[in-house]
Amino acid sequence: MNPQKLMKTFAIVLALALPSAAIAQDLIPSKRMVLQQDTDYAGGDIASIFDTTLDACQRACFANTACEAFTFNTRNNSCFPKAGGYESTEFFGAISGLVILAEAGVNDTASARRSELSFIYDWEFPYATEQAAGLGAQHIGYGNNSDEFTAAARDSEANGYLVLASEYLGSAVTITDSASDWAEYARLLLAAADSMGDQQRAYIERSQYAAMNAYLRASDPAVQHTILVTLGQALERLERGTDTVKALRLAQSLQPRDDTALYLESVAAQYGFRIIDTLVQSDLARPRICAVFSD
Repeated sequence: MNPQKLMKTFAIVLALALPSAAIAQDLIPSKRMVLQQDTDYAGGDIASIFDTTLDACQRACFANTACEAFTFNTRNNSCFPKAGGYESTEFFGAISGLVILAEAGVNDTASARRSELSFIYDWEFPYATEQAAGLGAQHIGYGNNSDEFTAAARDSEANGYLVLASEYLGSAVTITDSASDWAEYARLLLAAADSMGDQQRAYIERSQYAAMNAYLRASDPAVQHTILVTLGQALERLERGTDTVKALRLAQSLQPRDDTALYLESVAAQYGFRIIDTLVQSDLARPRICAVFSD
């Protein structure tokens, strides 16, 4: 079976397993959570939940419109949703989360950007949304300064620690949710994939979804172009070369660049619409030449 069709069939089956709410939700979550390790938000409790998990604690806070933050005590698995009036203090073994609301109009921009990504399947967008919704729990930081995380990511990459660099950038994204930080996160995930052994494909897929998240939030053509190049690279590594061609053509339509033009020429020759074989039938009453096209 064609690799693209096989992957599509497999992913459709996975999409059926997603919660219906995840499929129906906005492209960009209305709330996100920034988590801090070894931090207690003292005071402001609106509830006490015992014998629970960090994930359940976060979901309980999201579900309560009055909840602005929470503290989860890992020592006894207790959860304390909060509605303001708390103070941040250091407490070993506690994880605290701060709710950040999405800016007004972000889903309008995301819907417009989604319509431009015609080469991305509909079933893939819920996975990108789920990535954004769960990023805070995946990248628990030790502070809330995005510049510090970004600087740490640069230093880690310069020293060859690509996985660590992606982790730091992920923490920055949970704070800013900006297109440019999502784009850097996608780039670093893709760069780190080669060192991940049997997790390589998972990192490439995460890079694809991060690039999609970046594009859904982007409004500057230069940033959009950069995102599409990373997205195209991830798709090529996922054996979706024809989609890489489409991503790069869209990038060039937004802002032409010489380096992207060379990349597009290369992948178009390999994956684009072209004659891949010919058959001469000269022994017929009416001789003919048949051409076999790539698409």
